[in-house]
Amino acid sequence: MSRGVSDKITYKPYNQGEQWLLPPSLDELVPQNHFVRIVSKTVDELEIDEVFARNTKGGGASRYNPVMLLKVLIYCYMTGIYSSRQIAKQCRENVNVMWLTGFQKPDFRTINTFRSEKLRGS
Repeated sequence: MSRGVSDKITYKPYNQGEQWLLPPSLDELVPQNHFVRIVSKTVDELEIDEVFARNTKGGGASRYNPVMLLKVLIYCYMTGIYSSRQIAKQCRENVNVMWLTGFQKPDFRTINTFRSEKLRGS
């Protein structure tokens, strides 16, 4: 056997239960040039807060930000996900969508209601 070569198999350390002193932020997990950042920046530049505010009555329980929901819908549509249940699943499992939502997890009914009421006729 040549020098520096071994027949022994070695593996990288693997520990699913490893504790972190500080967990990574979602911002660190999404690359700076990722498509999801472009979607977010583009929707932010549209300045559509006033459009949603005009068509919404006050009172009641707190709501998800309509700009956030719009970003999620646009990103999911552009990645081929159209079902409100699948979009809600992305909000729970996909790091890029979790970054868009700021770790909020709207359910499929919220997404469907937003889509049918706020985006109707748009």
